Amino acid sequence: MIFLTRLALRSRAVTVMALVLVMAGGVYAYQQLQQELFPEISLGIINVSTTFQQGTPYQVSQEVTKPIEDVIIGMAGLKEVTSTSRGSRSTVRASFETNADLEEAEAEIVSRVAALRLPDAAGDPRVFALSPNQRPVMELSISGQRDIPELLRIVERQITPPIQAIPGVFDVDIQGGVAEQVFVTVDPALLETYGLTMQNVIGALQSNAVDLTAGSMSSQNGMVTVRAYHGYANLDTIRNLPVGFTRPAGQTGPERNSSGRATPIRLSEVADVRVATPEASTVSRTNGQPSVSLNVL
Repeated sequence: MIFLTRLALRSRAVTVMALVLVMAGGVYAYQQLQQELFPEISLGIINVSTTFQQGTPYQVSQEVTKPIEDVIIGMAGLKEVTSTSRGSRSTVRASFETNADLEEAEAEIVSRVAALRLPDAAGDPRVFALSPNQRPVMELSISGQRDIPELLRIVERQITPPIQAIPGVFDVDIQGGVAEQVFVTVDPALLETYGLTMQNVIGALQSNAVDLTAGSMSSQNGMVTVRAYHGYANLDTIRNLPVGFTRPAGQTGPERNSSGRATPIRLSEVADVRVATPEASTVSRTNGQPSVSLNVL
């Protein structure tokens, strides 16, 4: 240390040049550093998303989700497999160990899933690795002289499908939309008057809304799933739904009498049936007006 001090005092010009060179080298090294605001991070998670046309969660689970899970289970480095099945979509998530080659695992899943023979109602599975860098490349806002449910119908039927069909688009996230629902408000006093219970109303509504898999049929192109469906066409169908039958001598109750002359008690006689909009979980506004937002991923 003493030697360096003596050398610096003896050769001041050399010392100044050395300091300048060190500073210049530091500036150059700083400029060459790779800097990213959002550096690429691997989460070790691969998703397989598959759409399904008008199915039940059980049907989607058995015909789409389970076959995809079966081909993923057993892969090298796999930690766990979780899945979610809805009436219109199947989502399978595979988590891998931190030392696993995610690109190789993704390519293998694509190859295995492509070899599956899924039902005709199922779309092509989309395989992708989750990343924090997956942010919307475009944000759209739709507003107009319409209520939110009508705007949502326009977005889902006319705007979203063409965007999803564009090559490179992974998904379109809709925010601020609220779909209309049918609300049945039962009057307990009227139920008691007619000798009915809440379970009679619930049972009548559930038994007349059937959506299940009735079996399968073989064809030249493979197996075709047979679906049994019975629902409500409009509000009047729900309002005119029998929830019980009157009894002779002015008595009432849920059962039909043996004489066959029972008068049905309709749902509209004991409850108010109407279409309403539930409370929104997310709210989107454009220039102070309610709107529906689209995030294109």
